[in-house]
Amino acid sequence: MKLWLSVMLVIPFIGFAQPPSLTLFPPEINGLWVRINGVTLPGTPGTHIVRIQWDWGDGSVEDQWFPATHTYRAPGLYVVTVTSFQSDGLSTTQQVQVNLSPVRKVTVHVYALNDSIRGHWYAIETVPKIAGAQIRVDYPGGSRVL
Repeated sequence: MKLWLSVMLVIPFIGFAQPPSLTLFPPEINGLWVRINGVTLPGTPGTHIVRIQWDWGDGSVEDQWFPATHTYRAPGLYVVTVTSFQSDGLSTTQQVQVNLSPVRKVTVHVYALNDSIRGHWYAIETVPKIAGAQIRVDYPGGSRVL
């Protein structure tokens, strides 16, 4: 008499560990201030993102979540290096360039005229022409972008 023994082995499938995905959006720049947003997701199931490291290209390195902000000390072209680390030790790095133009200060002359007959004030503004510039005039009652 022959006896057959059937054994089933269940071996869980262990896939290859994958590094996190990392996408950086275009930087938002305001003078020397920069804000960068993005998305990072774990690449391996069961892991999570533990930190995001920012090397701002000016000697400053720090950990921040999205969105990250930084203020530079001087205009220039900087390469920002962003590294996302996941809980299994794998990481992904992306870079983005930040071009900070010199900040130019200009003098704006505003002459106010009072039309006493009609009770209206008129402002004559003389502003230097600077391509791509946004000029804000601050005055005691508020401000105005020209």
